[in-house]
Amino acid sequence: MEMEKSQWLDAIIDSSFDGLWICDKHLKVIRINKASARINEVDPADVIGRSILDLVAEGVFDKSVTAEVLRKKTSVTMLQTVRGRKKILVTGNPIFDENGEISFIVTNDRDITELDRLRSQLQETEELARGYASKLSELELSGVDLSSLVVKSPEFQRTIQVAIRCARADSTVLLLGESGVGKGILAKLIHSNSDRAGGPFIRVDCPGIPEPLIESELFGYERGAFTGAKNEGKPGLFELANHGTLFLDEISEIPLAMQAKLLRFLENRESLRVGGTRSRQVDVRVVAATNRDIEEMVEGKLFRKDLYYRLNVVPIRILPLRERREDILPLVLHFLEKFNTANQKNRSLTPGAIDALYNYEYPGNVRELANMMERVVVVSESDRIERDALPFEVRQRFVERANSIGAPAETTLKETLKKYEMDLLAKALQQYGSQREAARALGVSQGTVSRKIRRLHDAEMYT
Repeated sequence: MEMEKSQWLDAIIDSSFDGLWICDKHLKVIRINKASARINEVDPADVIGRSILDLVAEGVFDKSVTAEVLRKKTSVTMLQTVRGRKKILVTGNPIFDENGEISFIVTNDRDITELDRLRSQLQETEELARGYASKLSELELSGVDLSSLVVKSPEFQRTIQVAIRCARADSTVLLLGESGVGKGILAKLIHSNSDRAGGPFIRVDCPGIPEPLIESELFGYERGAFTGAKNEGKPGLFELANHGTLFLDEISEIPLAMQAKLLRFLENRESLRVGGTRSRQVDVRVVAATNRDIEEMVEGKLFRKDLYYRLNVVPIRILPLRERREDILPLVLHFLEKFNTANQKNRSLTPGAIDALYNYEYPGNVRELANMMERVVVVSESDRIERDALPFEVRQRFVERANSIGAPAETTLKETLKKYEMDLLAKALQQYGSQREAARALGVSQGTVSRKIRRLHDAEMYT
Protein backbone atom coordinates (compact mmCIF):
# COMPACT_ATOMS: atom_id res chain seq x y z
CA MET A 1 0.00 0.00 0.00
CA GLU A 2 2.86 2.37 0.89
CA MET A 3 4.51 1.53 -2.45
CA GLU A 4 1.28 2.40 -4.24
CA LYS A 5 1.12 5.74 -2.47
CA SER A 6 4.72 6.48 -3.40
CA GLN A 7 4.08 5.64 -7.04
CA TRP A 8 0.93 7.74 -6.99
CA LEU A 9 2.90 10.70 -5.56
CA ASP A 10 5.67 10.24 -8.18
CA ALA A 11 3.09 10.26 -10.95
CA ILE A 12 1.58 13.53 -9.68
CA ILE A 13 4.98 15.23 -9.36
CA ASP A 14 6.13 14.16 -12.82
CA SER A 15 2.84 15.12 -14.47
CA SER A 16 3.18 18.75 -13.35
CA PHE A 17 3.71 21.21 -16.19
CA ASP A 18 5.75 23.40 -13.82
CA GLY A 19 9.17 22.29 -12.73
CA LEU A 20 9.58 21.15 -9.13
CA TRP A 21 12.80 21.03 -7.08
CA ILE A 22 13.00 19.70 -3.53
CA CYS A 23 16.06 20.53 -1.43
CA ASP A 24 16.89 19.86 2.22
CA LYS A 25 17.93 22.45 4.78
CA HIS A 26 21.55 22.05 3.68
CA LEU A 27 20.64 23.11 0.11
CA LYS A 28 21.21 19.56 -1.20
CA VAL A 29 18.96 18.54 -4.11
CA ILE A 30 16.67 15.64 -3.12
CA ARG A 31 14.29 15.44 -6.07
CA ILE A 32 13.42 17.17 -9.35
CA ASN A 33 10.58 16.28 -11.71
CA LYS A 34 10.64 15.74 -15.47
CA ALA A 35 9.42 19.27 -16.26
CA SER A 36 12.23 20.82 -14.23
CA ALA A 37 14.81 18.62 -15.92
CA ARG A 38 13.52 19.80 -19.29
CA ILE A 39 13.29 23.48 -18.32
CA ASN A 40 16.73 23.59 -16.72
CA GLU A 41 18.32 21.28 -19.31
CA VAL A 42 19.76 18.91 -16.70
CA ASP A 43 19.80 15.16 -16.08
CA PRO A 44 18.29 14.37 -12.66
CA ALA A 45 21.11 11.91 -12.00
CA ASP A 46 23.63 14.74 -12.43
CA VAL A 47 22.07 17.08 -9.86
CA ILE A 48 20.40 14.95 -7.17
CA GLY A 49 22.58 14.83 -4.08
CA ARG A 50 24.53 17.94 -5.05
CA SER A 51 24.47 21.41 -3.46
CA ILE A 52 22.36 23.98 -5.25
CA LEU A 53 25.21 26.49 -4.77
CA ASP A 54 27.54 24.27 -6.82
CA LEU A 55 25.02 24.36 -9.67
CA VAL A 56 24.99 28.15 -9.51
CA ALA A 57 28.82 28.20 -9.58
CA GLU A 58 28.78 25.98 -12.67
CA GLY A 59 26.43 28.35 -14.50
CA VAL A 60 23.39 26.09 -14.64
CA PHE A 61 21.47 29.11 -13.40
CA ASP A 62 22.61 32.57 -12.34
CA LYS A 63 21.20 32.63 -8.78
CA SER A 64 19.40 30.42 -6.29
CA VAL A 65 15.92 31.06 -4.94
CA THR A 66 16.44 28.11 -2.56
CA ALA A 67 19.31 29.89 -0.81
CA GLU A 68 17.17 33.03 -0.48
CA VAL A 69 14.31 31.05 1.09
CA LEU A 70 16.71 29.52 3.61
CA ARG A 71 18.13 32.95 4.43
CA LYS A 72 14.79 34.78 4.72
CA LYS A 73 12.75 31.82 6.07
CA THR A 74 9.79 32.82 3.87
CA SER A 75 8.51 32.35 0.34
CA VAL A 76 10.59 34.06 -2.35
CA THR A 77 9.86 34.67 -6.06
CA MET A 78 12.49 35.77 -8.56
CA LEU A 79 13.59 35.58 -12.19
CA GLN A 80 16.44 33.19 -13.00
CA THR A 81 18.49 32.87 -16.17
CA VAL A 82 19.25 29.27 -17.15
CA ARG A 83 22.35 28.50 -19.20
CA GLY A 84 22.67 32.21 -19.92
CA ARG A 85 19.67 32.30 -22.26
CA LYS A 86 16.42 30.99 -20.78
CA LYS A 87 14.33 33.08 -18.41
CA ILE A 88 12.65 31.17 -15.61
CA LEU A 89 10.11 32.43 -13.08
CA VAL A 90 10.79 30.57 -9.81
CA THR A 91 9.04 30.52 -6.45
CA GLY A 92 10.55 28.83 -3.42
CA ASN A 93 8.49 27.80 -0.36
CA PRO A 94 9.86 26.61 2.99
CA ILE A 95 8.52 23.47 4.69
CA PHE A 96 8.88 23.71 8.48
CA ASP A 97 9.22 20.87 11.01
CA GLU A 98 7.41 20.67 14.36
CA ASN A 99 10.08 22.91 15.94
CA GLY A 100 9.55 25.70 13.41
CA GLU A 101 12.82 25.01 11.60
CA ILE A 102 13.11 24.63 7.85
CA SER A 103 13.15 20.96 6.91
CA PHE A 104 12.75 21.16 3.13
CA ILE A 105 12.46 23.82 0.44
CA VAL A 106 10.15 23.19 -2.50
CA THR A 107 10.70 25.31 -5.61
CA ASN A 108 8.49 25.47 -8.64
CA ASP A 109 9.73 27.04 -11.88
CA ARG A 110 8.15 28.00 -15.18
CA ASP A 111 9.87 28.80 -18.47
CA ILE A 112 8.77 32.32 -19.47
CA THR A 113 11.20 32.69 -22.38
CA GLU A 114 8.33 32.39 -24.83
CA LEU A 115 6.21 34.79 -22.80
CA ASP A 116 9.10 37.25 -22.79
CA ARG A 117 9.42 36.90 -26.56
CA LEU A 118 5.71 37.54 -26.97
CA ARG A 119 5.97 40.55 -24.65
CA SER A 120 8.77 41.94 -26.81
CA GLN A 121 6.68 41.41 -29.92
CA LEU A 122 3.79 43.19 -28.22
CA GLN A 123 6.06 46.11 -27.32
CA GLU A 124 7.22 46.31 -30.92
CA THR A 125 3.61 46.23 -32.11
CA GLU A 126 2.73 49.00 -29.68
CA GLU A 127 5.68 51.03 -30.94
CA LEU A 128 4.45 50.61 -34.51
CA ALA A 129 0.93 51.58 -33.44
CA ARG A 130 2.23 54.74 -31.76
CA GLY A 131 4.27 55.49 -34.87
CA TYR A 132 1.14 55.14 -36.99
CA ALA A 133 -0.75 57.31 -34.49
CA SER A 134 1.92 60.00 -34.78
CA LYS A 135 1.70 59.86 -38.57
CA LEU A 136 -2.10 59.95 -38.42
CA SER A 137 -1.93 62.97 -36.13
CA GLU A 138 0.43 64.60 -38.61
CA LEU A 139 -1.94 63.91 -41.51
CA GLU A 140 -4.92 65.07 -39.48
CA LEU A 141 -3.27 68.33 -38.56
CA SER A 142 -1.92 68.88 -42.05
CA GLY A 143 -5.51 68.88 -43.26
CA VAL A 144 -6.44 71.84 -41.07
CA ASP A 145 -7.30 74.95 -43.09
CA LEU A 146 -5.40 77.46 -41.00
CA SER A 147 -7.02 80.37 -42.84
CA SER A 148 -10.39 79.29 -41.46
CA LEU A 149 -9.40 79.39 -37.81
CA VAL A 150 -12.22 80.91 -35.76
CA VAL A 151 -10.55 83.83 -34.00
CA LYS A 152 -12.88 86.58 -32.78
CA SER A 153 -11.79 87.47 -29.25
CA PRO A 154 -8.97 90.03 -28.88
CA GLU A 155 -7.20 87.68 -26.45
CA PHE A 156 -7.04 84.79 -28.92
CA GLN A 157 -6.09 87.13 -31.77
CA ARG A 158 -3.08 88.25 -29.74
CA THR A 159 -2.19 84.60 -29.03
CA ILE A 160 -2.22 83.80 -32.74
CA GLN A 161 -0.09 86.86 -33.51
CA VAL A 162 2.52 85.81 -30.94
CA ALA A 163 2.56 82.26 -32.34
CA ILE A 164 3.12 83.47 -35.91
CA ARG A 165 5.88 85.87 -34.82
CA CYS A 166 7.78 83.20 -32.89
CA ALA A 167 7.28 80.72 -35.75
CA ARG A 168 9.70 82.75 -37.86
CA ALA A 169 12.42 82.23 -35.25
CA ASP A 170 13.71 78.80 -34.30
CA SER A 171 13.23 79.01 -30.55
CA THR A 172 11.72 76.31 -28.36
CA VAL A 173 8.07 77.08 -27.59
CA LEU A 174 6.07 76.02 -24.53
CA LEU A 175 2.28 76.03 -25.01
CA LEU A 176 0.31 76.33 -21.78
CA GLY A 177 -3.41 75.77 -21.41
CA GLU A 178 -6.16 73.42 -20.35
CA SER A 179 -7.06 70.29 -22.30
CA GLY A 180 -9.04 71.03 -25.43
CA VAL A 181 -8.03 74.68 -25.93
CA GLY A 182 -6.22 73.94 -29.19
CA LYS A 183 -2.55 73.50 -28.27
CA GLY A 184 -2.09 70.93 -31.05
CA ILE A 185 -3.56 73.27 -33.67
CA LEU A 186 -1.33 76.10 -32.46
CA ALA A 187 1.74 73.83 -32.66
CA LYS A 188 0.85 73.01 -36.28
CA LEU A 189 0.32 76.72 -36.97
CA ILE A 190 3.84 77.47 -35.68
CA HIS A 191 5.31 74.71 -37.84
CA SER A 192 3.40 75.77 -40.96
CA ASN A 193 4.57 79.37 -40.64
CA SER A 194 8.22 78.50 -39.97
CA ASP A 195 11.16 77.83 -42.26
CA ARG A 196 10.68 74.16 -41.37
CA ALA A 197 7.24 73.95 -43.00
CA GLY A 198 8.63 71.64 -45.69
CA GLY A 199 9.99 69.22 -43.08
CA PRO A 200 8.14 66.66 -40.96
CA PHE A 201 5.76 67.56 -38.16
CA ILE A 202 5.63 64.74 -35.62
CA ARG A 203 3.34 64.77 -32.63
CA VAL A 204 4.21 62.70 -29.54
CA ASP A 205 1.54 61.90 -26.95
CA CYS A 206 3.85 61.69 -23.90
CA PRO A 207 1.31 60.14 -21.46
CA GLY A 208 0.51 57.45 -24.04
CA ILE A 209 4.03 55.99 -24.04
CA PRO A 210 4.76 53.40 -21.28
CA GLU A 211 7.63 54.57 -19.07
CA PRO A 212 9.95 51.63 -19.96
CA LEU A 213 9.64 52.49 -23.67
CA ILE A 214 9.82 56.27 -23.66
CA GLU A 215 13.60 56.46 -24.12
CA SER A 216 13.64 54.07 -27.09
CA GLU A 217 10.59 55.84 -28.53
CA LEU A 218 12.20 59.30 -28.43
CA PHE A 219 15.83 58.41 -29.07
CA GLY A 220 15.61 55.03 -30.82
CA TYR A 221 17.79 52.00 -30.15
CA GLU A 222 20.71 50.12 -31.66
CA ARG A 223 20.75 46.50 -32.76
CA GLY A 224 20.53 44.11 -29.81
CA ALA A 225 19.91 46.90 -27.29
CA PHE A 226 17.31 44.75 -25.51
CA THR A 227 15.31 41.57 -25.95
CA GLY A 228 13.05 41.84 -28.98
CA ALA A 229 14.94 44.75 -30.53
CA LYS A 230 14.97 44.83 -34.32
CA ASN A 231 18.17 43.52 -35.91
CA GLU A 232 18.66 46.77 -37.78
CA GLY A 233 17.85 48.99 -34.79
CA LYS A 234 15.26 51.75 -34.89
CA PRO A 235 15.50 55.55 -35.19
CA GLY A 236 13.80 57.62 -32.52
CA LEU A 237 11.24 60.34 -33.07
CA PHE A 238 13.89 63.04 -32.68
CA GLU A 239 15.73 61.58 -35.68
CA LEU A 240 12.51 61.17 -37.67
CA ALA A 241 11.71 64.85 -37.06
CA ASN A 242 15.08 65.99 -38.44
CA HIS A 243 14.76 69.36 -40.27
CA GLY A 244 11.22 69.63 -38.95
CA THR A 245 9.25 70.08 -35.73
CA LEU A 246 8.68 67.64 -32.88
CA PHE A 247 5.58 68.43 -30.82
CA LEU A 248 5.83 66.96 -27.30
CA ASP A 249 2.24 67.03 -26.08
CA GLU A 250 1.77 66.92 -22.27
CA ILE A 251 5.52 67.20 -21.65
CA SER A 252 4.85 67.32 -17.90
CA GLU A 253 4.11 63.57 -17.93
CA ILE A 254 7.66 62.59 -18.93
CA PRO A 255 9.32 60.72 -16.00
CA LEU A 256 12.06 62.51 -14.03
CA ALA A 257 14.66 59.95 -15.09
CA MET A 258 13.97 60.72 -18.75
CA GLN A 259 13.96 64.48 -18.24
CA ALA A 260 17.76 64.55 -17.81
CA LYS A 261 18.35 63.00 -21.23
CA LEU A 262 15.80 65.33 -22.81
CA LEU A 263 17.62 68.28 -21.24
CA ARG A 264 20.93 67.14 -22.73
CA PHE A 265 19.32 66.91 -26.14
CA LEU A 266 17.93 70.44 -25.91
CA GLU A 267 21.38 71.71 -24.91
CA ASN A 268 23.39 70.16 -27.75
CA ARG A 269 20.81 68.73 -30.24
CA GLU A 270 22.54 65.35 -30.15
CA SER A 271 20.54 62.12 -30.01
CA LEU A 272 22.06 58.96 -28.49
CA ARG A 273 20.18 55.74 -29.19
CA VAL A 274 19.60 53.16 -26.45
CA GLY A 275 22.57 50.80 -26.50
CA GLY A 276 24.56 53.13 -28.74
CA THR A 277 27.91 54.83 -28.27
CA ARG A 278 27.80 57.41 -31.07
CA SER A 279 25.62 60.52 -30.88
CA ARG A 280 23.79 61.78 -33.94
CA GLN A 281 23.41 65.50 -34.63
CA VAL A 282 19.75 66.31 -35.17
CA ASP A 283 18.31 69.57 -36.51
CA VAL A 284 14.85 69.70 -34.99
CA ARG A 285 12.68 72.34 -33.37
CA VAL A 286 10.84 71.37 -30.20
CA VAL A 287 7.38 72.65 -29.37
CA ALA A 288 6.13 71.38 -26.00
CA ALA A 289 2.71 71.65 -24.38
CA THR A 290 1.17 70.96 -21.00
CA ASN A 291 -2.19 71.40 -19.29
CA ARG A 292 -0.63 71.34 -15.83
CA ASP A 293 0.85 74.10 -13.68
CA ILE A 294 4.43 73.28 -14.54
CA GLU A 295 5.87 75.94 -12.21
CA GLU A 296 4.05 74.27 -9.32
CA MET A 297 5.51 70.93 -10.43
CA VAL A 298 9.00 72.47 -10.39
CA GLU A 299 8.44 73.70 -6.84
CA GLY A 300 7.23 70.24 -5.84
CA LYS A 301 10.32 68.68 -7.48
CA LEU A 302 8.12 66.76 -9.92
CA PHE A 303 9.73 68.50 -12.90
CA ARG A 304 13.34 69.55 -13.37
CA LYS A 305 13.91 73.27 -13.01
CA ASP A 306 16.72 73.33 -15.60
CA LEU A 307 14.54 71.52 -18.15
CA TYR A 308 11.68 73.91 -17.48
CA TYR A 309 13.90 76.90 -18.27
CA ARG A 310 15.12 75.19 -21.44
CA LEU A 311 11.54 74.66 -22.59
CA ASN A 312 10.20 78.00 -21.41
CA VAL A 313 12.07 80.09 -23.99
CA VAL A 314 8.86 81.36 -25.62
CA PRO A 315 5.85 80.54 -23.42
CA ILE A 316 2.42 80.99 -25.01
CA ARG A 317 -0.60 80.72 -22.75
CA ILE A 318 -3.92 79.85 -24.39
CA LEU A 319 -6.94 81.04 -22.44
CA PRO A 320 -9.79 78.59 -21.80
CA LEU A 321 -12.93 79.14 -23.84
CA ARG A 322 -14.88 80.49 -20.85
CA GLU A 323 -12.39 83.38 -20.62
CA ARG A 324 -12.78 84.36 -24.30
CA ARG A 325 -16.54 84.18 -24.64
CA GLU A 326 -16.53 86.20 -27.87
CA ASP A 327 -15.29 83.03 -29.59
CA ILE A 328 -18.17 80.83 -28.40
CA LEU A 329 -20.90 81.93 -30.80
CA PRO A 330 -18.66 81.96 -33.91
CA LEU A 331 -17.37 78.50 -32.94
CA VAL A 332 -20.93 77.22 -32.43
CA LEU A 333 -21.87 78.37 -35.92
CA HIS A 334 -18.61 77.08 -37.40
CA PHE A 335 -19.11 73.57 -36.02
CA LEU A 336 -22.83 73.63 -36.84
CA GLU A 337 -22.01 74.29 -40.50
CA LYS A 338 -19.17 71.75 -40.47
CA PHE A 339 -21.25 68.88 -39.10
CA ASN A 340 -24.31 69.82 -41.16
CA THR A 341 -22.15 69.43 -44.26
CA ALA A 342 -20.48 66.24 -43.06
CA ASN A 343 -23.82 64.58 -42.23
CA GLN A 344 -25.93 66.14 -45.02
CA LYS A 345 -28.19 67.87 -42.51
CA ASN A 346 -29.77 71.32 -42.33
CA ARG A 347 -29.90 71.90 -38.59
CA SER A 348 -30.31 75.37 -37.07
CA LEU A 349 -30.38 76.63 -33.49
CA THR A 350 -33.20 78.45 -31.76
CA PRO A 351 -32.33 81.60 -29.79
CA GLY A 352 -32.92 79.65 -26.58
CA ALA A 353 -30.39 77.01 -27.60
CA ILE A 354 -27.88 79.67 -28.63
CA ASP A 355 -28.26 81.47 -25.30
CA ALA A 356 -27.74 78.25 -23.34
CA LEU A 357 -24.65 77.39 -25.41
CA TYR A 358 -23.28 80.90 -25.00
CA ASN A 359 -23.57 80.81 -21.21
CA TYR A 360 -22.11 77.33 -20.68
CA GLU A 361 -18.64 77.12 -19.08
CA TYR A 362 -17.10 74.42 -21.35
CA PRO A 363 -14.71 72.66 -18.95
CA GLY A 364 -13.53 70.65 -21.99
CA ASN A 365 -13.04 73.86 -24.02
CA VAL A 366 -13.19 73.86 -27.84
CA ARG A 367 -12.95 70.06 -28.01
CA GLU A 368 -16.06 69.72 -25.84
CA LEU A 369 -17.94 72.30 -27.92
CA ALA A 370 -17.05 70.51 -31.16
CA ASN A 371 -18.17 67.13 -29.77
CA MET A 372 -21.37 68.69 -28.45
CA MET A 373 -22.29 70.24 -31.80
CA GLU A 374 -21.60 67.00 -33.64
CA ARG A 375 -23.82 65.15 -31.19
CA VAL A 376 -26.83 67.49 -31.49
CA VAL A 377 -26.55 67.57 -35.30
CA VAL A 378 -26.50 63.77 -35.48
CA VAL A 379 -29.14 62.88 -32.86
CA SER A 380 -31.59 65.81 -33.11
CA GLU A 381 -35.03 64.75 -34.32
CA SER A 382 -35.82 68.13 -35.81
CA ASP A 383 -33.94 70.59 -38.01
CA ARG A 384 -34.68 73.26 -35.38
CA ILE A 385 -32.48 72.47 -32.39
CA GLU A 386 -34.25 73.62 -29.24
CA ARG A 387 -32.57 74.18 -25.90
CA ASP A 388 -34.16 70.98 -24.60
CA ALA A 389 -32.21 69.01 -27.23
CA LEU A 390 -28.88 70.16 -25.79
CA PRO A 391 -26.89 67.99 -23.34
CA PHE A 392 -28.10 67.92 -19.75
CA GLU A 393 -25.12 69.83 -18.35
CA VAL A 394 -25.79 72.77 -20.71
CA ARG A 395 -29.47 72.92 -19.79
CA GLN A 396 -28.63 72.62 -16.09
CA ARG A 397 -26.21 75.55 -16.34
CA PHE A 398 -28.94 77.61 -18.01
CA VAL A 399 -31.34 76.97 -15.12
CA GLU A 400 -28.63 77.66 -12.51
CA ARG A 401 -27.81 80.96 -14.18
CA ALA A 402 -31.49 81.92 -14.17
CA ASN A 403 -31.69 81.14 -10.44
CA SER A 404 -28.48 83.03 -9.68
CA ILE A 405 -29.90 86.31 -10.99
CA GLY A 406 -33.04 85.92 -8.94
CA ALA A 407 -35.58 84.73 -11.49
CA PRO A 408 -38.76 83.72 -9.57
CA ALA A 409 -39.34 80.01 -9.20
CA GLU A 410 -42.70 80.28 -10.94
CA THR A 411 -41.22 82.06 -13.95
CA THR A 412 -41.64 79.94 -17.06
CA LEU A 413 -38.73 79.09 -19.26
CA LYS A 414 -40.32 81.12 -22.03
CA GLU A 415 -40.46 84.20 -19.81
CA THR A 416 -36.92 83.62 -18.62
CA LEU A 417 -35.72 83.32 -22.20
CA LYS A 418 -37.32 86.65 -23.10
CA LYS A 419 -35.41 88.24 -20.25
CA TYR A 420 -32.13 87.29 -21.93
CA GLU A 421 -33.04 87.98 -25.52
CA MET A 422 -32.29 91.71 -25.34
CA ASP A 423 -28.80 91.00 -23.99
CA LEU A 424 -28.14 88.39 -26.66
CA LEU A 425 -29.45 90.58 -29.47
CA ALA A 426 -27.51 93.58 -28.21
CA LYS A 427 -24.29 91.55 -28.15
CA ALA A 428 -24.90 90.21 -31.66
CA LEU A 429 -25.66 93.69 -33.04
CA GLN A 430 -22.56 95.12 -31.35
CA GLN A 431 -20.34 92.35 -32.67
CA TYR A 432 -21.68 92.10 -36.22
CA GLY A 433 -22.71 95.73 -36.80
CA SER A 434 -26.04 95.17 -38.57
CA GLN A 435 -29.33 93.35 -38.13
CA ARG A 436 -28.66 91.25 -41.24
CA GLU A 437 -25.27 89.94 -39.99
CA ALA A 438 -26.60 89.48 -36.46
CA ALA A 439 -29.56 87.48 -37.83
CA ARG A 440 -27.22 85.28 -39.87
CA ALA A 441 -25.04 84.64 -36.81
CA LEU A 442 -28.08 83.78 -34.68
CA GLY A 443 -29.58 81.50 -37.32
CA VAL A 444 -32.83 83.50 -37.74
CA SER A 445 -34.21 85.89 -40.33
CA GLN A 446 -33.59 89.62 -40.29
CA GLY A 447 -37.34 90.20 -39.85
CA THR A 448 -37.27 88.05 -36.68
CA VAL A 449 -34.44 90.12 -35.25
CA SER A 450 -36.24 93.34 -36.11
CA ARG A 451 -39.53 92.19 -34.56
CA LYS A 452 -37.86 90.99 -31.37
CA ILE A 453 -35.97 94.25 -30.96
CA ARG A 454 -39.20 96.25 -31.34
CA ARG A 455 -41.14 93.94 -29.01
CA LEU A 456 -38.47 93.99 -26.33
CA HIS A 457 -38.04 97.74 -26.71
CA ASP A 458 -41.78 98.29 -26.28
CA ALA A 459 -41.86 96.03 -23.24
CA GLU A 460 -38.98 97.96 -21.73
CA MET A 461 -40.83 101.28 -22.21
CA TYR A 462 -43.84 100.05 -20.21
CA THR A 463 -42.01 98.45 -17.32
